[in-house]
Amino acid sequence: MELAAAEAVIEECIAQPERLPAAMGEAARILGFDYFCMVSSNLERPAFLVPEEQSEGISRYFNDGWINIDYRARTERPLPLNTLYLDHRAVDADERTKSAIYNELFVPMRMAHYAGIRFPMGLDEEWFCFVCQSEEAGVIEGLAAQRFKRIAALAMNSASLATRIHDARASGMLEGLMRSGVPALLLDSMGRVVAVTPKAEAIFRGDFGVRQNRLWSANAGDAQTLDALSAFVANEQTVGARRRLFIQGQGRSRPVVLTALRVMGP
Repeated sequence: MELAAAEAVIEECIAQPERLPAAMGEAARILGFDYFCMVSSNLERPAFLVPEEQSEGISRYFNDGWINIDYRARTERPLPLNTLYLDHRAVDADERTKSAIYNELFVPMRMAHYAGIRFPMGLDEEWFCFVCQSEEAGVIEGLAAQRFKRIAALAMNSASLATRIHDARASGMLEGLMRSGVPALLLDSMGRVVAVTPKAEAIFRGDFGVRQNRLWSANAGDAQTLDALSAFVANEQTVGARRRLFIQGQGRSRPVVLTALRVMGP
């Protein structure tokens, strides 16, 4: 009964992918998990699908440097795609319960026990989908683990479909921008450049452009501005909003003016 209800909540998001994080939070409550999240496998520049009420623990994990000593990250990543990972089976109990990350982060934030699966997302991305629960709730296994596998596959399918819809919309948008002759770039929700019009390419020089799919400037003073741009496009609350930014570059008589408009959800 609970699994069917949780699946129904996730399935409703196929037509409204922007609701997926909130739906994951509701599904977690139905199934008795404290966390139900997704995070990209590029952990140096992570992207998340995290319910708002679960964001504190995830933020502390990345912002406080815990990833560097996480026994889960060390032992889960080498597994093949689509493999169910249960931390209590992969890591000795003594190592887990005596570690700093367990006692200082996982236990206080109700993340003591973990189950995860790494899925492909599109052609060149991989994402971790996982659930956590408190120390008092005990390890995740048996029926709880099977429920997680079912709901994780459904959530990842919904996220993958949302990505394909997003890409199709972006393709049509780019075609229109190119026909209009507007200098424009399209960025995804992680701040990566996915398309550039010819007029925009003409503005680039050796001091400012795209490197490794991200906007780059030779002027170190522009780093804060580019970080602000990435934060703007990643913020779900800024759909329809505009922001103007100035890139100084090097050797230019005037800065490059970027008008950022977040036109689509994640």
